[in-house]
Amino acid sequence: MSGYVFSLFVVISFCNFSNAKVSHFYRMEPAMNDKVSNTNLVGEYHSESLGVCSAMCGGRFGCFGFNARQKKCRIHKHYPASMTGQEDGWVYYISIISESAGCGSEWLEHNGHYYFYGTTPLTWNEAQIACEAVSSQLVQIEDKEESDWLAATFLFKSTCSDGFYSDCTAWSSGNISIEGNYRWQQSNLAMNFTYWNSDQPSGSYLDKDEDCVEILRNGKWNDRECGDRNWLICEKTKC
Repeated sequence: MSGYVFSLFVVISFCNFSNAKVSHFYRMEPAMNDKVSNTNLVGEYHSESLGVCSAMCGGRFGCFGFNARQKKCRIHKHYPASMTGQEDGWVYYISIISESAGCGSEWLEHNGHYYFYGTTPLTWNEAQIACEAVSSQLVQIEDKEESDWLAATFLFKSTCSDGFYSDCTAWSSGNISIEGNYRWQQSNLAMNFTYWNSDQPSGSYLDKDEDCVEILRNGKWNDRECGDRNWLICEKTKC
């Protein structure tokens, strides 16, 4: 019964699932291919395509495998430490976020908080889900010192292009509330401190609403369309 409910959820939630691609939350792991493991296994399900298998995970699980010959999808809660069997046809994908769970070397501590910089561009909603998957949230900026530190640590690089608003930026948890005011999404608190770049927030660009807040390489903020793909900074207060 649980497998049926799971499949039904996928059909309802992903209307174009037959044409879907692998979620941005995952990367291929060739070392696991043509193997199987029951470690941390959530379940094995029928899947017509790689896109459907990816959609079943939805960014919530650490690893999945798809076998096109058998039309099967194996979902693992976490990355299996070892593959226990050989079986041709399996191709595996690992969550780019769950690899950084806990507070490993990818998390940097600053003033008692821990920060992770995600280098796979995601929409604002996807970025929220990605951070929540590792018990964190998109960064909530409390003051100028924190914003400047984030920019200097993660965003200001020698490789930044001339696209000031399109490169070396990252999502924060700020967005516009129903009342039309900017708030921090996770805490639902008003922004008592703001650090907008000159002429920002603009509210829209090319007739598209810009309701989400990103950090620029100079530490200041810009409003941006939430559906744009951007890098992200996750924050947690404990490991």
